[in-house]
Amino acid sequence: MATILDLGLLKGFVDIFVWILVFLIVYGVLEVTNLLKNKGLHALFAFVITAVIVLTGGGTQIITAMAPWVVVLAALIFFILVLAGFAGADLKDLPNVFGKKAVIWIVAIPLFVILVIAWTQAPQEKKVIDEATGE
Repeated sequence: MATILDLGLLKGFVDIFVWILVFLIVYGVLEVTNLLKNKGLHALFAFVITAVIVLTGGGTQIITAMAPWVVVLAALIFFILVLAGFAGADLKDLPNVFGKKAVIWIVAIPLFVILVIAWTQAPQEKKVIDEATGE
């Protein structure tokens, strides 16, 4: 019987979701940094990087393993910012409280830890050896 919370069907669309997620992140970073100074080149470069990441073996598995933890980290940062706003801090001055470089490291170190954990926890391909032929 189908229920509203049955998410089994969504597993078939994981590749599409990962493709969209990687494309949007790469395109967004290129737009913010304005690295290539052209929106068309940004889109092309994002498409190529997305194709390389998603179509190579294991890229989708690592991103799928990382996604829940990155969402938890983003929610934690969001709630810290909301708490600081309730405490009366000006959100524009918040990076100056910790230091601008410290804010980058506070986000980068957990993302690196999440990457390492996802890399080790992602399902690995196992070699199957036929005992009769040894191949």
